[in-house]
Amino acid sequence: MSYSNFFDQEFANLDLRDKRLGERATTIGNSLIRSPGSCIQEVFVTKNDARCAYDFFSNPKVNWLNLLDAHQDRTIERIDSSQDKYIYVIQDSTFYNYTNHKAKTDIGVIGKQGRFTQFGFLQHTALCVSAQDIPLGILELDFIGYEDDLKYVPYRKDFPEVASSRWRRFLSETMRKLQGTDKDIIMLCDREADFFELLDDLHNSRCKYVIRCKWDRPTGASARAKKDKFSSLLKKAPTLGKISLVTIDPNTHEETQKLFDLKAIENIMLPPVHRGVGHRQNSLAPIKLNVVEAFDLENKWLLLTNLPVKTLEDVSFVLQSYKRRWHIESLHKVLKTAYKAEQIYLHSSRDAIQNLLTIINIAACQTYWLIHQARKEEPRKATCYFSIQEINALNIYLFKKLPDAHQNLREIYYYIAVLGGYKNKNNKHPPGILTIYRGIKKLNNITEMYNALLSTKT
Repeated sequence: MSYSNFFDQEFANLDLRDKRLGERATTIGNSLIRSPGSCIQEVFVTKNDARCAYDFFSNPKVNWLNLLDAHQDRTIERIDSSQDKYIYVIQDSTFYNYTNHKAKTDIGVIGKQGRFTQFGFLQHTALCVSAQDIPLGILELDFIGYEDDLKYVPYRKDFPEVASSRWRRFLSETMRKLQGTDKDIIMLCDREADFFELLDDLHNSRCKYVIRCKWDRPTGASARAKKDKFSSLLKKAPTLGKISLVTIDPNTHEETQKLFDLKAIENIMLPPVHRGVGHRQNSLAPIKLNVVEAFDLENKWLLLTNLPVKTLEDVSFVLQSYKRRWHIESLHKVLKTAYKAEQIYLHSSRDAIQNLLTIINIAACQTYWLIHQARKEEPRKATCYFSIQEINALNIYLFKKLPDAHQNLREIYYYIAVLGGYKNKNNKHPPGILTIYRGIKKLNNITEMYNALLSTKT
């Protein structure tokens, strides 16, 4: 199965109550893989193909939840077939601002800038990653406006506080979908998820977690007693040791080795924050958790977890686990850089926009998977990811010798980067997402020409 035909398998069980719509969804998905983007006129060359895509996204039989369900089923299959003991579920949010797209109708409110209302979506995502750092797929997805009408919230019913409840709902849905798996689930979240209701839900579930702490809390049986804060307890705690971590500069992609000091404290009693008389959070019981601190001269991480922190090895595992949260940041970068998810020009309904965004998310996940796998040092056959026609067309275009069956994926990856304008001859810094995006689009055109020449009888 070629990388560019990914949706043939991903949407094999897609049910849209119409066989032709299912085939159209597969065609559109594969087109987005071969030519990343969100503008229908750019992705689809012919006027007829573009018209079919517009009609598909606006078709009332097409529902973004059905598109997501097909991908979720395949993601769960990949989780079950993984040989890893741990599976990481990474939650995070990103914003799409469509305020300047005047043709948009019926979309949500995402805030205000001065006196002007900002329109668009908050997208919340739960990305699954294996312990070997292999992206497995999107397990949960939602598009939220802060002032959604009731007609848009049946998928989120029983959660009245839409803005914050998404973290709790995603946890509930994740544990329901993965209840049959024998893997240990570790949920990773950034500071935005650091609120007591979610921590209480995690405490009462079988899910492990690592969440970056947002603020310096008091501990003890009651928050009103204002007992020792995290900072004072950690100040007294001994340093367990040091760990060397590779950090990546988000602008240059340059990897830097840094040394972090590690501290940890076990079984800290964390009380709920007192919210005023009658607030339901006041009735929640305190919970026990562990706290890990990692710091150097420039950085400091404070992590909340229910993973063991007895030894230096345990604490190092917690820190290495949290570091994997960068996967979802990279996925969002692929979405906004390669697929231009903030520049959708569908002149249609909210449903049509959400349908397109869902397929873009699935395609972006596969594109990120390719980029991540190609950047690894382990040798991987290019034929496992690209068709023979794509590999031959690329080598011929760049005046390379026709390869054997063992050509390395990393070599093909840098060839694609060259198509996109990559000029770093020493490969000191890996090519960026925009460069790979341009290269993939050009590879698609080269392969089509190559196939056309092969089919011509002379």
